[in-house]
Amino acid sequence: MKYLEQLTWLRGLAAFFVVVSHTLYITGKTFSINDEPSYFLPLSLLSLGGFGVALFFCLSGCTLYLSNSNLSNGKSVLKFYIKRFFRIWPAFFCSLLIYCTLIYFFKILYGPADNLWIMERYYIQYSLSDVSNYLLLIFNFTGPNHLFNGAYWSLPVEFQYYLLFPLAIFLLNYIGVFGLIVLGSIFYLYPSFILLNMRLELFNYAFVFFGGISVGFF
Repeated sequence: MKYLEQLTWLRGLAAFFVVVSHTLYITGKTFSINDEPSYFLPLSLLSLGGFGVALFFCLSGCTLYLSNSNLSNGKSVLKFYIKRFFRIWPAFFCSLLIYCTLIYFFKILYGPADNLWIMERYYIQYSLSDVSNYLLLIFNFTGPNHLFNGAYWSLPVEFQYYLLFPLAIFLLNYIGVFGLIVLGSIFYLYPSFILLNMRLELFNYAFVFFGGISVGFF
């Protein structure tokens, strides 16, 4: 009943910008000693990956509000958490399992990769503890980052925003949009006062996510 086709088009636009940005990044790296980094100006003008990611988080907050603005008790909140968990985690688990399997054969087929960029991303040793941190979606706090697929970084951030969503709805109901502005500002400014040994995307994009909730509210 609340599906908006225009938001799907915006997701497509955001995905396009992210794909272009990642493509330019990867073509600028060397995979063998004979490689030369490439540069294509028309494509570089569309390298708006950061904007695409921000748009994704904004749309996430907006669509979450449109479909879950009636969180009013513990039962509905628990149902929300369970639904969001199964939306992300099973696919992530399968993806990580496939990745860990294929990377083993990739190393065998590729051979030595000394002094190449690929060594920094696909030849890193990992432990069972590292895998657990990834599966628990806390590796943005615990590290190591970019251990498997670098694009995984957004998954724990997204899920942690899900955990904060009921609080955002509570503030919206009792204080209004001003409550979301305060909450987003606290997250954004927090790393400026407290030295954190972790990736900061959770704090940097919080204002965007809560802004998306405000957009959905209006």
